[in-house]
Amino acid sequence: MRIILLSLLLTVSTGIFACDACASFSNGVNLGIMPLLRNNMISSRYTYSNFKTIPFAYSESTNKELTQSLDLQVRFKLHNRFQISAALPFNNFNQKGDFNEVNLVGLGDMTVMGSFLLLNKTNFEKDETTHLFLINFGAKLPTGKTNVLDGTGKLFNPRMQPGSGSLDYVLGTNYIMKFKKNSIQFDLNAKINTMNESFYQLGNQYRGTIRYSRWMNVGTGNLLLSTAYVYDHILDDYSENKIFHGMHGRKEHHAQFGIDYFFNKSVVSLSYQNPIYKAEKVNAINLLNTFTVGFGYSI
Repeated sequence: MRIILLSLLLTVSTGIFACDACASFSNGVNLGIMPLLRNNMISSRYTYSNFKTIPFAYSESTNKELTQSLDLQVRFKLHNRFQISAALPFNNFNQKGDFNEVNLVGLGDMTVMGSFLLLNKTNFEKDETTHLFLINFGAKLPTGKTNVLDGTGKLFNPRMQPGSGSLDYVLGTNYIMKFKKNSIQFDLNAKINTMNESFYQLGNQYRGTIRYSRWMNVGTGNLLLSTAYVYDHILDDYSENKIFHGMHGRKEHHAQFGIDYFFNKSVVSLSYQNPIYKAEKVNAINLLNTFTVGFGYSI
């Protein structure tokens, strides 16, 4: 419902191509860049996020919210410069207030994306400085569960459902500049949401990321360390029929830390994200922290 890290890694001895591991696995902003870039890939990712909601003005109480998501992902290389990715999440949403607790579980919305490499210098053995530029485009399909009812038989708020019920559009760009074992990455991503059958529209989401990464040889594999600044701008939800009250948007600044370990045709990854500045708003979802673990295998 709620809605990579690029660096260079040369592992010729393991059979991975020159820029196969030039993307971190753990950042879930989009599916455009993934590790083992030149190969087909299957992967999974588990995400655990904590939120706090202030339900009413001048309220002394807050709602605690927890979202957990298990994503199954595939990626197919159709051309050296074009790949298609797809992800299907299974979502669990829990909200606990002073007098009630709800738990919603179900299949989420599938995301399908295409990624086009506009610039990709692959002679990393000879060139100390290289660049990569990628454009991502795709859609989030309304495949998720949207009909979960509360104890009185009424529909839960659409923003709490495992699926959004809307066809949404995903766009993004990724640029990397690499020097020796270091890289700097710039990402811009957007998700444009449409209205669902309940006349509820989730707010559009925009994200900008600046990331520094460094890799090193560890054992028979390669370790990738990264740190990033992430800016999120989420617009207000909109409810046309006023049955459900739209949540307010937010602007947040995050620090993100990641570790990826590449070995043979596999990658294991961990990341942690925590806000460094946020303006808490009434009737808004305020992110506390996010933890992600993932695994991928090249086929």
